[in-house]
Amino acid sequence: MQGNQPGNDLEKLDECLRYGKKQGAHFAFFINGHFWHYYKPGNAESKYCWLFMPVHNQKVIEWKISYNLNLDSVVSFYQGRGYDVQLIKIEQE
Repeated sequence: MQGNQPGNDLEKLDECLRYGKKQGAHFAFFINGHFWHYYKPGNAESKYCWLFMPVHNQKVIEWKISYNLNLDSVVSFYQGRGYDVQLIKIEQE
């Protein structure tokens, strides 16, 4: 997963989803074919806003509050600016 560097992270989708699942993520977010963030539901501490975690060069930064109550607004924001956006659900077992 290269983040916003050249290449297409969707080619490594299975690897990306496995890694996200290991981190507790519920969604993987891609912009123009590049991995951008993982998302998971928030809790009372985050005022139930979604939490996001960027990953850069295979290094987990940390979970941060996204201040979004709904991921549809995130998708709409980037699509409205002309980006190809994909929000992919990570199956939890």
